[in-house]
Amino acid sequence: MSSLILWPWHAAQWLLVARPIRFTRFGILYILFTLAVGAAAINTGNNVLYLVLGLLLGFIIVSGFLSDSCLWGLEFEWRLPASNYAGTPSPAECRIRKGRFPAVLLRLTARWDGAEATSELIYWLGSRSEGLFRFHLTPQRRGWLRLRSLELSTLFPFGLFQKFHSYACDEAWLIYPRLQAIRSAAFAAMGDRPQLATRQRSGSGEIPYLLRDYRFGDSARLIHWKTSARMQRFIVKEMEEETAPSRWLVVPQWPHNVSAAQQEDLLSFIASIIRHLIGQGQPVGLATPDNQIGPDVSSAHIERLFRYLALVQWPSAERPPRPLNGGLDLVELWKRYHEPVGL
Repeated sequence: MSSLILWPWHAAQWLLVARPIRFTRFGILYILFTLAVGAAAINTGNNVLYLVLGLLLGFIIVSGFLSDSCLWGLEFEWRLPASNYAGTPSPAECRIRKGRFPAVLLRLTARWDGAEATSELIYWLGSRSEGLFRFHLTPQRRGWLRLRSLELSTLFPFGLFQKFHSYACDEAWLIYPRLQAIRSAAFAAMGDRPQLATRQRSGSGEIPYLLRDYRFGDSARLIHWKTSARMQRFIVKEMEEETAPSRWLVVPQWPHNVSAAQQEDLLSFIASIIRHLIGQGQPVGLATPDNQIGPDVSSAHIERLFRYLALVQWPSAERPPRPLNGGLDLVELWKRYHEPVGL
């Protein structure tokens, strides 16, 4: 029996939590005017005032129904680019699907863990339709960018009050370290670009590798005419495959006498060096005290390197330094040529 008596109270509590309401200035004046008309109708018994009171209350009911219809029946699908860097604006797309009723003047606010909140006003989204909306957000740091919640609000239809509805989210995207401009002196200190190396097998290089008989389908440009004239048959030359030599980048030891801002700057410096070298077609490998990634130039390799740099945690205790073994000491290069941060 007590549960039946308390049911309206529990229902009202749920509505206030699920659909918070904030009255606008116009809404407060409207409510006060409605109360005044109601008081006058009771005191005077005037039927016209009762009619006006009914119309005013009807507008409130209609406004509540229409605003609720904008907030419910929504589905969201978020997409970000495959590669996102801290400090670089990233275009985010949100595909929204609406249910039975259309959405009008809907304010969508996305709250992120790792970036400032983004907001967009949706003027119209038809019933049983979908729309693609674009946001511009700037990740503030490397690591995981998480979408914490979506907040919907609307003043539709009469602007009497603003209704809200929140959706909890659990989506995350990986943010790579910030890219920075590297001084030309740093590249000069790294030495000239190594000459191409050969792989001791036929390929598409420029150095002759062997001579053999002509086969159907061989290009006429590969025919070695002097040898062909001497042998009285077509002889073609095969070239030796060439490849850029590997370059190892080494972090012998993560420095401990630096601030948090300098730690992030070192990782940013490493990421920028890697991007520059691979952009020149040089296979790059990275060796750190806790990991080693072999040289390559593929897009999957770049993603593997940047993923490691995005998630690496600074060790709390010093570890034995890794030997250079002919690699480039990134920490020493950073100390000499980086832009001072947090000093």
